[in-house]
Amino acid sequence: MTTKHPDRSSVLRIFAHDPGSRNYGYAIVEGRRIGHRIAYRVVENGLCPCPINDLKNHDIRRKQRTSYLKWIRGIVRKHKIAGMFAERYMTRGIKGPTIESVNMMLGMLQSLELPDRYIPAVVWKNAVARQGIDLKSEYRLCCTAPHQLDASLIGVYGIHQVFGMKDFGSMDKRQFIKLVHQIENTSQAKLYNRKAVR
Repeated sequence: MTTKHPDRSSVLRIFAHDPGSRNYGYAIVEGRRIGHRIAYRVVENGLCPCPINDLKNHDIRRKQRTSYLKWIRGIVRKHKIAGMFAERYMTRGIKGPTIESVNMMLGMLQSLELPDRYIPAVVWKNAVARQGIDLKSEYRLCCTAPHQLDASLIGVYGIHQVFGMKDFGSMDKRQFIKLVHQIENTSQAKLYNRKAVR
C-alpha cells in the first residue's frame, strides 16, 4: 500500500486476505492511531464462500468468477474499505492448481482499484514470532479456522504498516489473546469447540 501516512484521527478499514483454493480466510480490521500506539479491532472475519477453484470447466469457472467478484465488491461497499493487504501465495513444493486459482483471485482484486499490498507469509509470520507468539500452538487453541486467524493478523499487520508503525507495535501475549477473542466473536464462520485451554 503506497498511501501517505493517515492523519492521527483517521479511522481506516483494511480488507485482509489469506487466500486458498478451498480455505480462503478474510478479515476486516479497523485501526486508529492514538498517540504512539494503534487501536485496532477486528470488525468481521470468516471464510470466502465462493473461491475460484475449477480451472478445467469454463462455464463453472465463469460462474465462480462472477460470484467471487460480487462477494468482494459487497464486502468493500458494506465496510467502506480504505485498502487491502493480502498474502502472496508461495507453493513451498505443493503440487496442483492452487497457485493458479489463488493468483487468479488476487489478480481480480485489482478491479477494486484500492490501495493494496501483497506480502509473503514469512514477512508477517516472522513479525508475529518476534512478539513471542507461537502460531502453531495458537492454531490449536483458537476456535476459528487457521486461515481466519491468519487473515486477521495480516489485517493488524497491515494497519500498523499504513500508520507507519513497525510490525505489530507493542502487541504482547496478553494483547494477542484479546485479539483472538475478537476474532472468535466476529467470526462469520462456524466456531470449533476445542478442549485445549490457554
